[in-house]
Amino acid sequence: MMETSPLRQTRVWPLSRLSSFSWRRRLRRLLAEGGLVVYPTDTLYGMGGDFNNPGLHRRIDNIKGRSHKPYSVAVWDIDAVREFTSFLPAWLNHNAGRIFPGPFTVILPANPSLNRDLLHGADTIGLRIPSHPFFQKTLTEIRIPLITTSINRSGSAPLSDPEEILEQFPQTDLLIDAGRLPPSRGSTILDLSVSPIRILRRGDGAELLRDLGID
Repeated sequence: MMETSPLRQTRVWPLSRLSSFSWRRRLRRLLAEGGLVVYPTDTLYGMGGDFNNPGLHRRIDNIKGRSHKPYSVAVWDIDAVREFTSFLPAWLNHNAGRIFPGPFTVILPANPSLNRDLLHGADTIGLRIPSHPFFQKTLTEIRIPLITTSINRSGSAPLSDPEEILEQFPQTDLLIDAGRLPPSRGSTILDLSVSPIRILRRGDGAELLRDLGID
């Protein structure tokens, strides 16, 4: 358990607060300490924190009522994606500029150096680069890969209203408030670890799939 600190006393930060270097530094400290943060993306609010913290994975499992399923990782650029995979398919090399940043999650072979406990034993990993100022400005500086999962109990609809999130998930350490997010189907999930590419979920951005050569 993290020690109580002034950071833990502030439950909600408006997104605008992160325009300040000092507040970005505070966020980095909170994440490094294992804090559980709710943050906005280009689709839904995400629940997460430092992906490399096994205890945080277990904490989120307990909160969501979910187990034995790995979490995807949200990062800031394609170089960060490369750090998590053992192989970048030619399709992604060719189309990375069209889907990243954006509402796509890609399943790739996991880097063998990753702690398998973080992947629940899987040999693949889901990765995405959201097109949202939080990622393109704040996370680019902080450079901590985030667990990314929607705000909901397992089997329930994701929440997009900060007030509802706070009411239903008081266990979180911080909510970065970007207001109520517009309706979203979540990210489109593409399994690039197999050939041909499989569409696991048609979410936001799915209308681009045909242009990308995927039916």
